[in-house]
Amino acid sequence: MPVGESLQYYAALKILGKDVEMVLVNGENHHILDYKKRIEWHNTIMSWFDMKLKNQPQHWNEMYPDKNL
Repeated sequence: MPVGESLQYYAALKILGKDVEMVLVNGENHHILDYKKRIEWHNTIMSWFDMKLKNQPQHWNEMYPDKNL
């Protein structure tokens, strides 16, 4: 998915009042091929679920201190 479509999807969800966050992976698009970046992407997803589903925001806050929700 091109980044532009991701930005539109994110904006639409925000307009609808949905609880979303966007984290862009520098130099990658829909397919993250760089191994280290793929691990970081995976950890981002897991920390988001931990924060939202388990009320455990610690890892998210460590990874993205400027995105503390």
